[in-house]
Amino acid sequence: MKIKPLDAVRRLKIFIKQTSLFFLLFFGSATAVFVSWYLGQSIQEFTQHKDQGNKLLQIHEHQLSTEYESVIADLTILSSLPTIDFSQHPGNGQISELKEIYSTFAKARDRYNQIRYLDNQGNERIRINFEKDQVYIVPEEELQHKSHRYYIQDILKLKQDEIYVSPFDLNIENREIEKPYRPMIRLGKRLYQNGKPVGMLIINYEGKFLFHAIGEEHSIMTVPSQLMMLNQDGYWLKDNNPEREWGFMFEDKKHLTFAQLHPDVWAYMQQHPSGQYKNRNGLYSFMKVNPLHPITGIHSNFIEQKSFITKKGHENATWILVSFLPTVEFNRHTINTIKQNLIYIILTLFATFIAAVLVSRYQIERHTLLLRNEYLANHDALTGLFNRSQLDYTVPKKLMQSRKADDCCTLYYLDLDGFKPVNDTYGHDIGDEVLKVVAKRLLSATRSQNDLVIRLGGDELLIVASGLNSEEEQIQFGNKLLKLFESPIVVKQHHLNIGATIGAATYPQDSEKLDHLISMADSALYYAKQHDKGTLKLFSPDKRTF
Repeated sequence: MKIKPLDAVRRLKIFIKQTSLFFLLFFGSATAVFVSWYLGQSIQEFTQHKDQGNKLLQIHEHQLSTEYESVIADLTILSSLPTIDFSQHPGNGQISELKEIYSTFAKARDRYNQIRYLDNQGNERIRINFEKDQVYIVPEEELQHKSHRYYIQDILKLKQDEIYVSPFDLNIENREIEKPYRPMIRLGKRLYQNGKPVGMLIINYEGKFLFHAIGEEHSIMTVPSQLMMLNQDGYWLKDNNPEREWGFMFEDKKHLTFAQLHPDVWAYMQQHPSGQYKNRNGLYSFMKVNPLHPITGIHSNFIEQKSFITKKGHENATWILVSFLPTVEFNRHTINTIKQNLIYIILTLFATFIAAVLVSRYQIERHTLLLRNEYLANHDALTGLFNRSQLDYTVPKKLMQSRKADDCCTLYYLDLDGFKPVNDTYGHDIGDEVLKVVAKRLLSATRSQNDLVIRLGGDELLIVASGLNSEEEQIQFGNKLLKLFESPIVVKQHHLNIGATIGAATYPQDSEKLDHLISMADSALYYAKQHDKGTLKLFSPDKRTF
């Protein structure tokens, strides 16, 4: 008996329904087993990361302490050499011999930028500089008087067995921070002869060797955590992001502290000498090290017998070693294991169906990701305006279109007036909202087909308008932009008076090169800022006719 077409369709529907049911039952059971395994494996992996974080910090602390101990030992060795009383006019032979010893020591140890012998009045009598693997004995005429430096005054007060340790900071030469930055610790000791103080010994220790001591092992172990080092005020001494380092040395970086960015973690650190803290960002393992009370190494205990003195106000100085494991790394190995194995099990059981699902899902996700990446590559994440990348693609294309149409294309370089005080007074959150409102106003005033609005950065924007072929039209459009700022910007009940100043240059009259046009518009803007803020100025080669 032949099956009717309708019966065949019905059977197909039943087959699909049963197949789907069995698949869902199997998938549900498999999912339960998988979730159970996944959670157990993730917890185990996270526990391993916690143990590894603690052990890693202990290794780093030991390496730091060993390095620090060797520096104290070097200072002790150098201070044990025969001293010279320069008030008694010693012979050149004795001085030359000490210079030779210092030079040999500096080259052998290669971690001391300077070794200095000063008299009781703070005058340099011997100074050995070590730069780029070269020893330089500073001539007598280049030696300096240093009694005005804070660390000299502190060292002069030392007793015979006391050691001075300066704060860990950047080296300063001629009252300016040396570039490239050179982290430095100065250690000093009062020198005595027959119980009488005759001078002082100071060594400048290059901090990069301290960082190398704790960082080399971290890189060798290829751990996924990030190593940081903070001072007692929460400023970064060492970080993956160099821009955040040494914030206390710069007025414009005083706000860049660990405490400011991670207040919950910092509060926990203040209550514990070491430990671990987990939040949504990740796992923070930390350990405090006091350079004035270092933990001694296993090979000697002479450091325990020393008394350490430092600059007033830094008596409780603490270095904090922090190992940060981002949340994404908590179970990365588990996820990789799933990616490497589970797909093969699924493909074996449901090859055609699962393959189709995976391919479809992959294509959708890939397409979505491409669209998102394309958007982010061309737009400012805060305002939704075009970003600087358009200067390389869209703007040149627009200039070419204007050239083919024999039209003008005007670049309006706009800078907000009064924006910085808003940021300083109300915070960056309010400032960000102001920028969003400004973006909406500009977009509402521009012509969607003919104009571009680009955020160059901060509070600087570039409006590119084509088809304005007369100076009158260019001025009218610029004034239209300025009128957008006549009414206050209201953000969270704050009425903010934000103005704007605009400089403009036109293609092709002023220039046919984009970088020249931008520079011209910027020059016009600068002139307006200096002479008539809140107005529009068109570029002119003769600045008197802006």
